[in-house]
Amino acid sequence: MEGEKIPNLEAKGKQVEAYWEPNWTHNCTRNYAQIKALRAAGSLNGIHEEPKRPGKPALITGSGPSLDSFPFEDFAKVRQDFVVVASLSNAVNWIAHGITPDYVVAVDAALGMKKMQFPDYLARDLKDSVLAIPPIISPDVIEAWQGRITIFRPIQPGMHFIMSTLPLMFADINEHPNMRDRSVIQWFPLGFSNAGCVLNSELTLASYLGCEPIFMAGVNFSFPFGRQVCARYKHTTKGYKKYLIDGIRTPDLIHKTLNGLFTTEEHLTYKLNFYIIWGLTQSLVYNLTPPEDTALATTVPHVTAQEMISNYKVLSETYPDELLGDKLPEYVKPLCEAMGLTPPAVPAVEHKPIFTAPGPTVPTIAMPTMPFMSTMPAPGQRVYSVPADLAAQLMAQAQEVKV
Repeated sequence: MEGEKIPNLEAKGKQVEAYWEPNWTHNCTRNYAQIKALRAAGSLNGIHEEPKRPGKPALITGSGPSLDSFPFEDFAKVRQDFVVVASLSNAVNWIAHGITPDYVVAVDAALGMKKMQFPDYLARDLKDSVLAIPPIISPDVIEAWQGRITIFRPIQPGMHFIMSTLPLMFADINEHPNMRDRSVIQWFPLGFSNAGCVLNSELTLASYLGCEPIFMAGVNFSFPFGRQVCARYKHTTKGYKKYLIDGIRTPDLIHKTLNGLFTTEEHLTYKLNFYIIWGLTQSLVYNLTPPEDTALATTVPHVTAQEMISNYKVLSETYPDELLGDKLPEYVKPLCEAMGLTPPAVPAVEHKPIFTAPGPTVPTIAMPTMPFMSTMPAPGQRVYSVPADLAAQLMAQAQEVKV
């Protein structure tokens, strides 16, 4: 049994690209006509066109087993004061309790996602939610969606298809006067990090919308209770019926978190990406999952769901005084500093979101081994990057450090 180690993001990125690029190509080729038609019809926009929700609390949801203990009925009493962000895999948990999420985020490029996670009855019940997606997702999800869609570019520095080919495939969605210059093509200018798990995209979305604070439910990055995911719900003649899913592959559980939970290298990668996004966005994040049931036990401030329901209006004012940057694990800091994106040194109580709306003065900062959020460069701007040798050196050093 191995302890918690730093994932090698560069190696993991190469594995992801080799495995998923055929799917990305297939999906984008099929999605192009749909996206263009929906854009023309006014039922699809860019994520940068979404209305901001400054200062409104958000609740984002992972699909970990701890979501089963969330008090949906109690939360329903204050639901209208929140921006609720779900994923395609746990949206049914909200619908089963009579709550419609504001956003449903989907990032999975696996073929046949509709059959696996999105039956027709759920499409009907989610018609008032907004689907937030990159164009690489399974085409059948877009085809089945009955409500509005908002789209963002995936950002994965070092991946040729994501960073170079994909923008050209959708270049004429938003026509630019200088279409011959690849460096200035603007399709949907705001990009979110392609950070492995959908929860990280949910966090990026809530941060971009200006939500504060951001509460997380169902976030484990590990396998407590001997289970891999939360319960699922199926629609029956008597409404939604709950059932459990097991399916943990024991050979994969070769790691343990710092607090002794079984996990996998994949989930440790998700955790690392979470830390990076949390630090770069400077979001005021609370985890509702009990510390003993999550791999984030020693880092993200914890409140119970009932405390959130009772005190959400003041929790942004009582956020721990420590700087978010100082709460990041040591191995993340040099990587952030190398990007020139170290979290600003201001007390959390004076926190202001650092996202900048797309515009003519916003450059793209690219690093071959790190996920992050950016916008496309404006005409004449340079794309900055961390030298490859420095990035490789930082990652090599990181492999020697324990989390």
